[in-house]
Amino acid sequence: MNLRKKLIYQSWHRGTRENDLLLGLFAEEIIPTLSDGDLEAYNQMLKHEDADLFAWITNQKPIPENEIMVRRVRDFHQCR
Repeated sequence: MNLRKKLIYQSWHRGTRENDLLLGLFAEEIIPTLSDGDLEAYNQMLKHEDADLFAWITNQKPIPENEIMVRRVRDFHQCR
């Protein structure tokens, strides 16, 4: 399985339905357009706990400075 397909799959199968939707919708639309560096950043982002990702994406907690991909996911959903 190539990395893009793997990341899309992992985004849809996080363990919580809320994160499945937040990350899965982003992944389906954006993963095909990401550079290799951005794919690696997204892969690293997926290693965070679901509770942290959800809190960051929904603005319940501030996003750490170095989490560029979390910001992209949040911005993707704010523009929808």
